[in-house]
Amino acid sequence: MRSLFSMTLCLALLSGCGEDAVMVDPAGQTTVARTNADAPPGGDVHEAVVPGGWEVEAEARGDLTGDGAEEIALVMRRIVDSDARAADGSPFTPGPRRLVVARPTTGSAADILVTHATFVPAWDDPLADDPFAGLSIARGNLVVALVDFRSVGSWAASRTRYTFRWDEGARDFALIGYDKSRIDRSTLDEEVVSVNFLSGRRKHVGGRYEEGALLGTRWSDVDGEPPLLADLPEARDYRPPAAH
Repeated sequence: MRSLFSMTLCLALLSGCGEDAVMVDPAGQTTVARTNADAPPGGDVHEAVVPGGWEVEAEARGDLTGDGAEEIALVMRRIVDSDARAADGSPFTPGPRRLVVARPTTGSAADILVTHATFVPAWDDPLADDPFAGLSIARGNLVVALVDFRSVGSWAASRTRYTFRWDEGARDFALIGYDKSRIDRSTLDEEVVSVNFLSGRRKHVGGRYEEGALLGTRWSDVDGEPPLLADLPEARDYRPPAAH
């Protein structure tokens, strides 16, 4: 099911196709990102920040605060027993997720810079793909990727990327980039929304893919400061500011 989704989005020229699917930094920077399967067991930072009954699903390391020191970003999931299977027959792994950014100190200690208990959504529907698609660090920014692909109930498929930059004054991460690509698999109509909160500009592309070009590009302005991670709801519930 995931491979069909990836192929569909590639054909739709969705930005960054495949760049987060294997938890790898899309810009080829210094990030090392891992899934739970190949993360080294018993990592020191894991001992400090991962509570009992939780497991690490994704990890990225890099300098996120601009001071030359390495931080570690984790997405962890509370382990919930489930006999359910996903639509493609693979294990269905529900359970709340938590996003944590920490700075290793000495031994197994770490200073937690930021934690958000709901931003990364749980996999709550076995008839849909797992919404969490990747965690990476690109050019010193924290990037979280989500997908929405359902086997039944909707022809729409989408991929959304949230890009955060450390705000030292707020002691939090500010959302500086929002990129969402959506396609209707029945009509091949597409919509791409990209918001740069630093420049205050929003790009909207809509239409149908023809001869390698997306139709109907429109630019507009957006108001307001980049929102802080602490103020954001679950990622699927977030809506960028309207254009004007």
